[in-house]
Amino acid sequence: MDAPSYTWQPLSPSDFLTDEPLTTSLEAITKHTIPLFRALLRYLTTSLRWPLERIHLFGWAQGGTVALELARDIGVRGLEDAQDQRHHRRLGSVTSICGALLSAPPLGAALSLSTPVFYLTRQPRDASSALLRRTFTGDATTVCVRAEKGGMDMPRGEEEWGQVMRFWSGVLARPGDAQWMRNAGGVEGDVYEVVR
Repeated sequence: MDAPSYTWQPLSPSDFLTDEPLTTSLEAITKHTIPLFRALLRYLTTSLRWPLERIHLFGWAQGGTVALELARDIGVRGLEDAQDQRHHRRLGSVTSICGALLSAPPLGAALSLSTPVFYLTRQPRDASSALLRRTFTGDATTVCVRAEKGGMDMPRGEEEWGQVMRFWSGVLARPGDAQWMRNAGGVEGDVYEVVR
């Protein structure tokens, strides 16, 4: 990446009051981070009236893990809409680059959550791939294995970014969504490739 980049770490005030090292465990994500993101999504869907199905998450490494866990949590528990009192259970999509899903559905069960997921991993035998297929609807889940010597790099080159762009082209707003874009404060337009 050309610009500076940062990784995420779950923090709470209690983290500064102990001598224990910080962790990126599933417990820390579900206890501290998911509630904060649920509050953000509630604000976006209630105050700004963004449809939950139009919110797309992109995360790299730990951010990808948080995005996947948030989509799982929304799919299981839903997010209440103050307007119609329904619990919506689907985000627009989640793209996770080298950020694994940590939670698993019950043994022998599949949740079949409907949020479309794109997951790129650089681990040849990645356990998260099977968890993703059991958690999210199979035909909405795209897993790309770019086997290397580990690593958590962002997509590189035209081929890898092309896979991400093909996924996004199937889940992002379409020309028929122009009215929604205008109502949400956006503008109608086209998608362009930027080449240096």
